[in-house]
Amino acid sequence: MKKSIHKRKSLLKDNEDYFNDDQHPELMNALKEEDELIIIDEVMNYSGQVDNLGILQYISPSLEYSLGYKASDVLGKSIFDSFEFIHPDDMEKTKESFYKCITKSSDETIHIRFKRSDGNYMLLEVIINPILNDENIVTGVVFSSHDITKQKIIEKKLQISQKHFKSIFYQSPIATAIITMDQRFITVNQQFLSLTGYSQKDLESLSILDIVHPEDIESNRSNMQRLINGDIEQHQTEKRYIRKNGEIIWVNLTVSLIHNEQGLPIHFISIIEDITERKQIQEEMEASFKEIKILLGEIHHRIGNHLQLILKLVNIQLLNTEEKGIDNNKIIKNRLNAITLIHEKLSNSQDFAIIDFADYITGLKNHLIQSYNINSDILKFEIETDNSLLDVDIAIPCALILNELIIYRITHAFPEDLEGKIIIKYSSDGRRINLSLTDDRLSIKDSEIKNNSLNLVDMLVKQLDGRLMIDNTETTEFRIEFKESAY
Repeated sequence: MKKSIHKRKSLLKDNEDYFNDDQHPELMNALKEEDELIIIDEVMNYSGQVDNLGILQYISPSLEYSLGYKASDVLGKSIFDSFEFIHPDDMEKTKESFYKCITKSSDETIHIRFKRSDGNYMLLEVIINPILNDENIVTGVVFSSHDITKQKIIEKKLQISQKHFKSIFYQSPIATAIITMDQRFITVNQQFLSLTGYSQKDLESLSILDIVHPEDIESNRSNMQRLINGDIEQHQTEKRYIRKNGEIIWVNLTVSLIHNEQGLPIHFISIIEDITERKQIQEEMEASFKEIKILLGEIHHRIGNHLQLILKLVNIQLLNTEEKGIDNNKIIKNRLNAITLIHEKLSNSQDFAIIDFADYITGLKNHLIQSYNINSDILKFEIETDNSLLDVDIAIPCALILNELIIYRITHAFPEDLEGKIIIKYSSDGRRINLSLTDDRLSIKDSEIKNNSLNLVDMLVKQLDGRLMIDNTETTEFRIEFKESAY
């Protein structure tokens, strides 16, 4: 006999008594192929037999259990006319499948909605097989059904879940990639392509290790293996990727391992955040902290040196008190102010080691005018500078030199509010610095050059490894020249 019935492995105890040779010989002949009794379906399913005219000749008692109908409700009715419990939208394909099975001796499988006695529908998978006699003529049809309502609900939910996942995956603003167990790309989203500069086609021939910085590959392998071993549920790390154009970027990588229903690992899912800008800021901050630490050390060292210089200046003034009318306290205070003003300018500067010397000269001039109660309408100052940025280590001796020269000319060349002008010039060509002070009063005598203030100026110029030149032919000009990096 031609094999035309799908064999079922499950045995339905409740239906065994209804499948016997006396009551349904043709059905049993079809089911007893090679001495194997095939009982159709499970507790929630039912089976039946239709003759070649479509008349329902047999229906299993499980119909009542699964759909709530009694066999007497449907037996003897034509499936083409009176299957009222089939959903109207599924009637046409039901008739067509039964017709094809009868006329063409073909096996058919359809999914149709059956109406339960309570009015609710359940989705059944119906398998239809022809019954053939010894001449291979179709004498009827045997069918079995299986409730797939829950299965379809689960499939629908799964489809919705997969749709949501795809939507989240491909539209995510964060780069995401699904990687095989041997670390090759399955799929990535657009953000990943934008981040790395590769196309989907490029990635088909690459593994994730091809875009990881060589110095980070070993840690990448180690973390992946820990995931596979179950040591960790996910790992998060910062590493470097190499873009298609060769540019190195920093990323924050979070990787999880996905398992199948049997608990076996099937692939990795990676979420990648570009942190290049954050890393650059972090590196700049670390460099800044390092620089500040160095500068604080230098400032500490300089303060120590400046305190020693202050003590030296005080001692020099106290040891040279032979000049009459000299206010030692005022001189010492003005020298201290010259140094203090340097540190004030530094505190307002973006660079702890450089000051604007032109701005400093103006501040020093204003302080001395106030200290010596000078009428600025009578004694005028002119300041001429070019590149006025000066290293603090050079600025300190320059400031003291200028302080001594201004005080010297105020006290010696302009007594009793005599009208006049003092000109201060500062210039640098990048290699040498020129600082000069000139006034329009009569020149000083050679004998006056050994003045205490001028001796201090000479000492400070030597400290700068520079030269002090005094031109007293007509008026008086003090000119100092030294290397810009001399100190």
